[in-house]
Amino acid sequence: MNPKLAQIEGKLNAWRLTEPAKDTIVDAISNLVLARDFYREIWDEPILLGLREFMRAHPPDLEFHGSKVQEINQRTDEVVAINNLFFSVLTGTMETAVKSLEQLTQRFDLSKELSGIQVSLSTILGSTTEPRTKLKQLVCELSTQAPAMSGALQSCFEAVQARQAVGTVNSLLVKEPDGIGVVLPVRLKVQAGTGTVEAGVPTEESFSAAVGRAKKALQSKGWLSTSQDIIFTVEDTDATYVGSSISLPSAMAIFSSAREWQFDSYTAFTGNIDIRDSQWRIVRVEGIPKKLIAAQRAGIRRVVLPSENKNDVPEGFDGLDLVFVDEIREVLSNLTLPQSQQAETVQQHKILLVNAHCSAKGWQLSAAQEIQHGLQFTIAPPTADDLTITVYDSGAHMPKQHQGLDFQELLQQLNQLDTPDTPLQSVQQVFNIKDTTLRQQIKQKFEANGPSEIKTEQYCDYSLVFESGKEKLIVKQYGSGKLQLQGHAGPMYRRALDVIIPLYNLHYPNATLKIADYLASEMEPIEPTRTVKAAADLVALPHIGTDESGKGDYFGPLVIAGVWVDETLQNSLAELGVRDSKKLSDRQCQELAAKIRGLYQGKFHVVEISPDKYNQLHEQLVRERKNLNHLLAWGHARAIESLLARQACNQAIADQFGDEKYIASKLMEKGKTLNLLQTPKAERFIAVAAASVLARDHFLSRLNQMSNEAGLTLPKGASPAVIEAAKQIVQKHGPEALRKFAKLHFKTTASVLAGKQS
Repeated sequence: MNPKLAQIEGKLNAWRLTEPAKDTIVDAISNLVLARDFYREIWDEPILLGLREFMRAHPPDLEFHGSKVQEINQRTDEVVAINNLFFSVLTGTMETAVKSLEQLTQRFDLSKELSGIQVSLSTILGSTTEPRTKLKQLVCELSTQAPAMSGALQSCFEAVQARQAVGTVNSLLVKEPDGIGVVLPVRLKVQAGTGTVEAGVPTEESFSAAVGRAKKALQSKGWLSTSQDIIFTVEDTDATYVGSSISLPSAMAIFSSAREWQFDSYTAFTGNIDIRDSQWRIVRVEGIPKKLIAAQRAGIRRVVLPSENKNDVPEGFDGLDLVFVDEIREVLSNLTLPQSQQAETVQQHKILLVNAHCSAKGWQLSAAQEIQHGLQFTIAPPTADDLTITVYDSGAHMPKQHQGLDFQELLQQLNQLDTPDTPLQSVQQVFNIKDTTLRQQIKQKFEANGPSEIKTEQYCDYSLVFESGKEKLIVKQYGSGKLQLQGHAGPMYRRALDVIIPLYNLHYPNATLKIADYLASEMEPIEPTRTVKAAADLVALPHIGTDESGKGDYFGPLVIAGVWVDETLQNSLAELGVRDSKKLSDRQCQELAAKIRGLYQGKFHVVEISPDKYNQLHEQLVRERKNLNHLLAWGHARAIESLLARQACNQAIADQFGDEKYIASKLMEKGKTLNLLQTPKAERFIAVAAASVLARDHFLSRLNQMSNEAGLTLPKGASPAVIEAAKQIVQKHGPEALRKFAKLHFKTTASVLAGKQS
């Protein structure tokens, strides 16, 4: 949030808590808002509502400021109307959304311009994306149809986004000693660690214990690992907080941080979480009337609170959507959040399985009991003895077998989760570990895992070899900070990442490294490194490698990249972990591309053929009775020629997509003497692999930009989702707009335009 807006909000909160109001606070608020007409920059609804309340209690001199007060009131009404629409789209039915839209268009006198919005509204309402994405889609659609309202919509959207973040939710508390209800954002971060709870603000023991209970409730459902730390803070750090109302908001903030789901800023939570009848339940709290008043003042529209508090709600709160709940799963269902989240650890997988199995069988499952290095559950079927199951932090579980037929199916399913599911892959990964303490922690973890061999090597702090069956992984920590993983491994590579990434994220709390991003997106076995090197030795250095991206994608450009390497660059690219982009996640590809661009200026060149240009060239090729290979060859030739203008060499390598004469015929004077090798699987040459990384990164970047231009996400590939996105473009901008975003010769175009022709 803008620092000045935060200052105004802080003064408004102080004004509410001061009775009678101090002249210094009143003057400060008036000066901040009215001086230099700053009120015109305010689009935040809670602040505008607070200003309206403040000016009714302390009206400024109307002779000088009457028009400003009128503008503030008008702005407040507009912002409330826009946020009513935003909230209805996030939570309501088509009927309520249309009603909110009608009220908004009447205020802006734009009903005619928005006559065709209902189809788009239906699509947005049916989407399962998180709140910010839905609102962004809505703003794009409305701005296109009603440009006069675009500025107000965008400003409101930005104000809403400023109050939303992963790991942040609104809590309703009663602030002591004032006894006044407050809406307090709770900010919480989940990170790898040892399972501790740490407060970033002064708290009473009851407050911290309430956060701890929220943590345990989520662990018992498999939504949180017992090895994850929780660090929480609140916006107002000047007060000391007591009581248990923070427990439910904390549970939702934990869910948000662990699952990277943003809650909307229109919802607030209050409620305690405690064990009732061996189950974690959401139970009664005090101060409901005061909390609901605070919610109304702050523009909150939905309050989630315990079912046990139903009788504590006084009359007069019809404007609030009150959601009464008894347990966390019920909260998530009422807020239509994605509950089928993927577990991140074997322990979470197993706890989710136990919960699901017991629920399907109608068996009672106790709340989790914490033991050393794990959680323990008791299962109580109606016609058999109880079974105690222990699931350890490591992912191991006990027992493995049981004589009772009722439990054999469950234990068999748990045993199957012990089977490694990470296929073998070529490993070339580098991390930069500069901090000596972190290096030592990682080293201790690796040594505890029992390496097959410990080596002493020049320039290395340590060199470890892990070998088992077909897997071999070499781990080297260089004195420069480079931590290198090399080899051919699957589960062994996953375990190495389990060592590095949690410790790195714990050491640097703002880091967001994820294990999944460092595992290949297409886990196909790759030739071992020694085979790749042997093949590379057959090609003279220096040489140029080229590759393309976007050829099989309906949306986005065709991109061809070329990379020049000599022996030094080839070795350094290997140290970076460069390999075929198809074996990398998008994030890995983007990170590698950034390193290549930063280190090898002048040694690479990228050619982009935009969809519009691509369509023109393809149509020309059809007229000349040529095929797509001619267009690909032209792009490869341009990348090669551009590099030859800067770097000398006599050899180039490209993936086999047609006869060599295609590229050769497109080369100009500098490339005529070049020895060109076209070969299948050319990405085994590191120059080609680097080119594939740069090409893919450029394609992803441009696809993202085009998504912003189109006002919707443009998917990769040529799937049914691609067809649906293309239909939306046609619906919004007409068939001709496809030329700007898509390669029209794909069969996808016929599916998109079916029924559109007159």
